[in-house]
Amino acid sequence: MQAHHTQGGGAQHNPACHPHLMTIADVPEKLCRKCGDTWPADTEFFYRQAAKSDGLGSVCKACYAETPSVVARNRDRAGRISSDWERLFQEEVRHAHA
Repeated sequence: MQAHHTQGGGAQHNPACHPHLMTIADVPEKLCRKCGDTWPADTEFFYRQAAKSDGLGSVCKACYAETPSVVARNRDRAGRISSDWERLFQEEVRHAHA
């Protein structure tokens, strides 16, 4: 296979040679209804939502994480995890010094 070169000596990619590769222009985009930013329409940026025509939610993952109910749920979970860890740690300390 022959490489395509530019004047500067760097390789130039010919899309016809690599039909399996996608360019940025090929990636569909989706508008976040909360922040108004446009992101690639995939599961890296949006959660799956089967009821939607494109299968993705209407709010990007970053905005979803800032939703008050999600923030509160994550804070509660973090508190339980650290409390459980602290309780186990305190028991280990007590047994070590007994």
